[in-house]
Amino acid sequence: MIDVHRVVEDQARLTSYRATQNNEKAIQLEILIDLTKPALKETEWHDLISTPFRYILPVLPHYSARFRLPYFYKNVFYAASCLQTATYEYSYHFMRQRLHLQQRRKRIRNETGTRTGFSVEVNDSSVLRLHDYPNLQKLLHRSDYSASHIFIKEHPDSNFIVYPSVRDPEHRDNMAILEMKLLGKTIKVERQLSYFYDYKKKLITWIDLKLAVLWEQVC
Repeated sequence: MIDVHRVVEDQARLTSYRATQNNEKAIQLEILIDLTKPALKETEWHDLISTPFRYILPVLPHYSARFRLPYFYKNVFYAASCLQTATYEYSYHFMRQRLHLQQRRKRIRNETGTRTGFSVEVNDSSVLRLHDYPNLQKLLHRSDYSASHIFIKEHPDSNFIVYPSVRDPEHRDNMAILEMKLLGKTIKVERQLSYFYDYKKKLITWIDLKLAVLWEQVC
């Protein structure tokens, strides 16, 4: 058993409160929002653990990722060997979304907020490590996931894949977990991570971790 780390938005309560400025109305809004999401298939696991597995299968092309190819019959829980690596990975997706916002608006304010980092235990008895894979460079291309999609097609029974992060400058390990039952049912450590995002510099600073990430580092 090992611990893996993940950073998520998990801002439903905060967003709802900002929209309503009222605790009671925020709770009502959260309930309405949650009703629009697919139902959790397994209720024994903590929401932050089970959420990646709640989405309708097969995977729609819009939601494909490195080891989650279009029309695949499994969902994927992505994680990392340490919180810093998970933060680099999250920073990439965070800034990629905001680049589209910048293209649509001439002026946009800098952004502050929080995200949730957490760890969970996972059974690594069936782990498949890709560090010595002969086609590793193509498999870990930063934007072209075609090689990793082919890999999944050739290894359909893989349920726990470990590979070097291409976003983390130290290339520490990432994990793709395709079977929820490998994961512990409860969170081991949870913490809030404060950030400041500078739109002009394309730089996100994670204040609590003393970690600054430029778009050019992770894109």
